[in-house]
Amino acid sequence: MDRRSTLAIIVVSFLYLLLRFVYPETIEFGYDQPRLAISINNFLEKGNFINSQSFSVESPWGNFSWGPMLTFLYSPFLAVSKNPITASCLIALTNLLSVVVVLFIGWKFFGRRVGVISGILLATQPWWIIFSRMIYQPALIPTIIAFSMLSLFMTLKKPKSFWVATLVFSWGILLQTYLITFSFILTSVVILFIGLRNKIWSKKYFSFGIILNLIIYLPSLYFYIQNPEMFLRFFQAAGKYGSSFVETIKNFVSIISGGGFNWQLGYGYKEFLGGLGRLGAIFQITAGIVLPLILYGCYLAVKTKNLFISSLVLFLFAPLWAIPLIGVEYVVPRYFLYTMPSFCLVLGYSIENLVKKFGKGFLVVPLLISAAWILITVKYFVFIKTYSYPNGFLSHFSDVPYSFIDKSFGWISDDATGKGYRGFLVEPPNQASYYYINYILERKEIDRNAPHGNYKIQFSPASQDTPEDYAQFGPYIVYEVKN
Repeated sequence: MDRRSTLAIIVVSFLYLLLRFVYPETIEFGYDQPRLAISINNFLEKGNFINSQSFSVESPWGNFSWGPMLTFLYSPFLAVSKNPITASCLIALTNLLSVVVVLFIGWKFFGRRVGVISGILLATQPWWIIFSRMIYQPALIPTIIAFSMLSLFMTLKKPKSFWVATLVFSWGILLQTYLITFSFILTSVVILFIGLRNKIWSKKYFSFGIILNLIIYLPSLYFYIQNPEMFLRFFQAAGKYGSSFVETIKNFVSIISGGGFNWQLGYGYKEFLGGLGRLGAIFQITAGIVLPLILYGCYLAVKTKNLFISSLVLFLFAPLWAIPLIGVEYVVPRYFLYTMPSFCLVLGYSIENLVKKFGKGFLVVPLLISAAWILITVKYFVFIKTYSYPNGFLSHFSDVPYSFIDKSFGWISDDATGKGYRGFLVEPPNQASYYYINYILERKEIDRNAPHGNYKIQFSPASQDTPEDYAQFGPYIVYEVKN
């Protein structure tokens, strides 16, 4: 690796880490995150390989939304630290691999500049910044997807290599981690069939990949044999909801362009837009730049008949047929996360071809996109950190940052100590407070016969029953319940 290559990786990696570590107090840990963390901690305390499927949690569809592999993937982070911020930062650090692998794919298969541009775009994409630092089911998906794409492309180049095994194994990991990635897997199978139809490929490594998958699916087989009704529920879950093609496209364009923050901000979205004046226009401008670049990438794929760029386009559009096919209640941003690596590579490829055609002046395009995305992200973090939350948590599609529950318990602890209590109870516990009590305070029970305080954490706004001496941290209102 030459000096320019090393410098590019260092700069892109620094940008990635800076955007994820500057506002740790905005890392979400409200419902879904502690729900997953509790499940993983239960596994670490009393689980083993063969019973690992039983630690999964039911999805809104009534089936289990993940397999043992997700439990295995997240266990190391929580084994290192039960603190959600520490664990989330470790996840963010691991997800740096998504950018490095995308940079490598672009560099190796399309040219140095494509790799650097694609890496910068993925490092600064707002939704990847938000989700890449969470204890959350889809948080590792783009990284796994990037490795799977690399395995596919290397298999197409070297069909007798060990990459065949890593490709097949990556499909099993993805399916156990996030079900919607089935569309990526199916697309990969079609591409593999087309690319290898006249080549001799390694059946040995293919079989090895299958064996690896059989191993990680053993806990699922063990569980479903014991609980056949859950196996049936898995298939009955399909078709509960419907999603139109038009709605999917609308959300797809908005979210990959760096917009769609109404999902996160709910009733606060209008104030978010108004705080910067031109923020709404920035969303429109980024969409107006990104969409033509995608269409140009499609044109280049057809014109050149290059299997690699054609594959990226097919991966990018996978959610457009998968979401309407399976049907979801809401077309939320996380459903498009698995397209981010291919999306950034398509943009990088399109920009590179425009540079070759019209000159280096077009290199300003990725800089403008990234600058807009960084501005949006910083504005979002500041808003989340400083907003008054007059109506409680912002949206059912986002979660409350961990820092607010941490400050709430800090206030309770100080208040209880100041009043001479030997302990305190918090009722009713939500997912975040339950996690805090059991894994941060590590307290299972207190002596109820000793003087102790009874406290309540509720979402704002305050009600008629709320005492005047309450404290508020983000959307949480905290106060002592007087007997």
